[in-house]
Formats: sequence, C-alpha cells, structure tokens
Amino acid sequence: MAKISQRLKKCWKSLTIVVNGLILSAIPVVEYARANIEEAREYLAPEDYKWIALSLVVANIILRFKTTSDLADK
Repeated sequence: MAKISQRLKKCWKSLTIVVNGLILSAIPVVEYARANIEEAREYLAPEDYKWIALSLVVANIILRFKTTSDLADK
C-alpha cells in the first residue's frame, strides 16, 4: 500500500496530470451550473464542452513541450 501511495504522490508532481485533472473537473462544474443556476444558462452553452475538450488538448500539447523528465524520475 505504501508503494501505491508513493506513486500517487509522484504523479501529482507532474504538471500535466494536475492540469488534466483541473480541466476535466470543469466538466461537472459546467453541467451543474447549467442545470441549477438560472443566470448561468445564458453564459454557458452546450457547445462549451467543445471548448473544454479543446483546452485539454492544447494544454497537453503545450505541456508536452515543457516536459523534460519521465514520470518515474519524479
């Protein structure tokens, strides 16, 4: 169990994993806002999911250029 815990700690040192987690967590937030907040419906359109997906792809491309070490080295 300690070995798994160490690997998870190493994963969170990866900026790519952190950014992916933050962007992917935006999907349920947008869905909740659209479903429950009346004022948000005029600002959040159904095609916002395309922009979330696009931002995920672009962020991964940018972070791929920044990555210099293997995840196992962290």
